[in-house]
Amino acid sequence: MDNKLYRPIHLFLGTIALLLAMGVSSCGLLSPQSKEADSYGHEPAKKQTLLVGTYTQNRSEGLYSFSFDPRTLNVKHRSTLITPNPTSLALDRERGIIYAANEQSSEAMVSSLQLDGVSGRLSAINSSFTLGGSPRSVATDGRGKVVSANYAAGSITLFFADEAGLLGQPDWHILLGQEGESHPSDLCFSPNGNELFVVDAGQDKVYHFNVSSKNPPLTIDVETTDLPKGSRPKSIAMDSSGKFLYLLTEQNPEVILYKHHRGKLTEVERFSLSGDPQSRGGQLCLSPDGRYLYVSEWGRESRVTIFKVNKLMGQLTKAGTQSVGQQPVGLAFNPSGRWLAVACQKANKVEFYSCDRESGLMRAQKDLSIAIDQPACLLWTE
Repeated sequence: MDNKLYRPIHLFLGTIALLLAMGVSSCGLLSPQSKEADSYGHEPAKKQTLLVGTYTQNRSEGLYSFSFDPRTLNVKHRSTLITPNPTSLALDRERGIIYAANEQSSEAMVSSLQLDGVSGRLSAINSSFTLGGSPRSVATDGRGKVVSANYAAGSITLFFADEAGLLGQPDWHILLGQEGESHPSDLCFSPNGNELFVVDAGQDKVYHFNVSSKNPPLTIDVETTDLPKGSRPKSIAMDSSGKFLYLLTEQNPEVILYKHHRGKLTEVERFSLSGDPQSRGGQLCLSPDGRYLYVSEWGRESRVTIFKVNKLMGQLTKAGTQSVGQQPVGLAFNPSGRWLAVACQKANKVEFYSCDRESGLMRAQKDLSIAIDQPACLLWTE
């Protein structure tokens, strides 16, 4: 894709003007030549939408919407929402609302967005300040609760959103530790929405919160899960049963499997990825059917490690590795689980891989990619 499509608009805006100015810009077209046969099972003919969040210091403008045709493998840029540093996305499928963490040290926000499924047009609903700098992750329980992990401030912020996705002012702002020491980097709700897990890269901990429809809506558990000093937990994912939680550390990347029962995490096993002291962990991503876990890392080499998941016991067996573009910070499956998108931040592109449903192995689609400056996160919608 011609990056001229994403030439930045230099705006100097105050807080209120910034919220009012979030808008939609022009779009472009990609027509990849690759037409791989459907050898990995049935793929729905319906076009799908991929959202790409970016860092906006250079040429990118914010959040990009692309349509993806699984029959022809054509990717078409539909719209761009101008919003600063949308580096984490969460989808409320029932309400059709998208939440974005705007990762800034000042004027840090969570933004509420709507996607028109027909036109692919993104529109802003509203934004609300997090009261803590550099929100690096956002999650929703799908019932109106939205939580951000504020990396620089060492805090999390809870918002309530109405049926239309309108965010209220921060309802709860919880400090996890001293500013400069605590750095929450990721969080996730349990599948039933009754529990919240937060990983703190600064304190090498996993915090557990009980979630309630009554006050207080969040109650922190006295017990925390501690990791070895310097592990820097980076990314977490929970299986659909809520019985197992997978954690990726940033330093000397390891994948740790925990068994979960009523908020208590018990370590089952751990895997070292590369053994490269220069390597850094990126993101965990479970396939939609829960049969495979994909883990990104970068150092001397950028790659994704694939693990087969024993769905009964949660245990992992290494299935293979795949070299990918430089600094793979984001992974996301399309709804069918056949296509894996990889956000390669230093390579300034999003790559696509077909995944074999039997072996889990990835196959590079060399003629299928999106050229975009500093991609940070990915989200597929129906």
